[in-house]
Amino acid sequence: MRSVAIGIVVTGANGVLGKATIRRLGETPDRFRVRALVRGQRQAESLAGLPAAAVQVDYSDPGSLADALNGAAAVVHLAGALQPRRGEQLHEANAGTTRSVASAAKAAGVRRFVYLSAPGAELRSPNQYLRSKALAESAIRRAGFEAVVFRVPMVLGEGTPSMRTLLDLAGRSVVPLVRAGRVRIQPVALADVVGAIQWALDIESPPVRTLDLVGPDTLTYAELLRRVSVRIGRGPLILGVPGWFAEATAVIAGGLGRGWNRTLFDTLFNEHLGDATETRGLLPFPLTRVNDLLDELLTS
Repeated sequence: MRSVAIGIVVTGANGVLGKATIRRLGETPDRFRVRALVRGQRQAESLAGLPAAAVQVDYSDPGSLADALNGAAAVVHLAGALQPRRGEQLHEANAGTTRSVASAAKAAGVRRFVYLSAPGAELRSPNQYLRSKALAESAIRRAGFEAVVFRVPMVLGEGTPSMRTLLDLAGRSVVPLVRAGRVRIQPVALADVVGAIQWALDIESPPVRTLDLVGPDTLTYAELLRRVSVRIGRGPLILGVPGWFAEATAVIAGGLGRGWNRTLFDTLFNEHLGDATETRGLLPFPLTRVNDLLDELLTS
């Protein structure tokens, strides 16, 4: 057993997942001391009251990262984006940021590195987001950490972006869905992701491998929306949007520099499924079924 709490650095700490991770690790202050990395003062203020020391960093500045990582034993790297900030590209947001953090962590003597990637991340993927995630995975492996990379799909939990979107859609009278919502997904519970992160930090000898952390249910967008709708007493009419039309609008909007683009279309509306068999065999808890999760969130 550890006699002294180890220093954990959490990047992207101001997001829903970052805050949930900080809360979980803060439940055992005798094991973990958390340092929360954020980009600015507003993000730091959003962490007020959480059991972590907020540190503002510039991910493009090695000196800034070196100071923030000094003395840490492990990094939970959550910084990254499917839709980068204004003026930032996907490669910079995911691969570039990860390379910077991994390099600074290695120099600081960090031993363990936990990263959240995405199902379908491949170096040869035509999808820029998935390719940037694969490049980030490669940077972590090359650095030689005790590393656990979780490939995580849609995350459902209180306050997550996906949950907010589902509740918004479920409350409408008519909902247009690409391909009538027939695309299959494997949503995972926020609490399960946080639990997996804690497991990766806490085990004595972590597997240096990439694990699919997908939920135990494979269902369509339409079915997930129906399950949310019935629990809030609504029943929106689903209108199918042809896939070719949605993709064409994405290509056009992307060419005009708008938020909607082909990478977003492919990530959200083409299937990128994982296999959590190995993950289930390693984690010390069962992954949450969708119905159980929705019952807890919406009917309790």
